Amino acid sequence: MGLTRKSHKIYLRPTQKWDKARIAEEKVIVKTFGLKNKKEIYVAQGIVKKIRDAAKRLIAQKNLDEEAKFLTKIKEKGYISGTSTLGDVLDINVEKVLSRRLQTVVFKHKIAKTIKQARQSVTHRKIKIKDKVIDIPSYPVTLEEEKQMTVDIVVGKPQVQKDT
Repeated sequence: MGLTRKSHKIYLRPTQKWDKARIAEEKVIVKTFGLKNKKEIYVAQGIVKKIRDAAKRLIAQKNLDEEAKFLTKIKEKGYISGTSTLGDVLDINVEKVLSRRLQTVVFKHKIAKTIKQARQSVTHRKIKIKDKVIDIPSYPVTLEEEKQMTVDIVVGKPQVQKDT
């Protein structure tokens, strides 16, 4: 047992530091999703690993109740479509997980012109979900929350009052 005050690492770094193919692939992902650093990729890889491990365990157990609950949970998060099975859960990749981040959802809804501007809008507290300000770009947005997303961005120059 560890201390409850200390959080543990939720990602694993690559075993080989200088793998040219991996570095090139990560560079494309960082640019596509506007990530701050590669640690965000490793966290997404950890999420994918957890989901796949749970799916493999459920396939082996063949427990229909747990399988239905698991599929419902994954569908609500938006990682798979409505008619997917456990076999489809194994096809989840890092790009699907990263596409459900708040920063990416803001960009895909055309709220921001660039992915970097989407990150800035989130960190500057311009995005609300269910009337609650979310300022974490890596916040995983569910399908329900995506429908309830609002924006508080003022477009144009601010009005200056003149003293007369």
